[in-house]
Amino acid sequence: MLYKEYKPHESLEEHIKCFWVLEKEYNSANQCELVYPDSYFELIFSYGASYKLLNPHGMQPLSTVFLIGLLQKPLPLYCDGVAKVLCVRFYPWGAHTFLPHYVKGSTDSARSIDFPHNRMIQKLSTSVEQNDYNTAVKNLENALVEFSLETMYDRQLVRNASEYLFQKKGQCRIEEVAEMCHRSLRQVQRRFNDEFGLS
Repeated sequence: MLYKEYKPHESLEEHIKCFWVLEKEYNSANQCELVYPDSYFELIFSYGASYKLLNPHGMQPLSTVFLIGLLQKPLPLYCDGVAKVLCVRFYPWGAHTFLPHYVKGSTDSARSIDFPHNRMIQKLSTSVEQNDYNTAVKNLENALVEFSLETMYDRQLVRNASEYLFQKKGQCRIEEVAEMCHRSLRQVQRRFNDEFGLS
């Protein structure tokens, strides 16, 4: 069995407790992994043998990417074979920042995630299959840093655009706002609409 934790980049420390990797062989005599409550969300990238949840309809396989929510009791996961896992251990507020649509309804459960970045999943898979966990963690960390920077920049963009429109009492051309924000007209329109529901 292999287990190792990695400290996150300083720009992620307010959201992420750590990254960790696990390589473990399960068999018919040892199929159950109990996940104990610990006040963190775990974003799991599972390669190798799949993890499953037991529900009233039988064993339900989890997708390659799944989220373990806040737990109030131990959560049993089942596996048969060699599991290779890459994980992000989020603080509760960190999970909400990065995965707002999946946090709600994840209490006492593991929930499959339709992760939008297939290329990144494949890149991580290649590193994990080669047992290069250090590279896999670094690539995942870089992706999260990039996402965090884009999110913060977009929030600042919306704030700057809002303040400019407020000062001008709305009496300006949208091209002026885009130029002031150093972004394209389309980017400003999209982000403003996403935040306020207004064109």
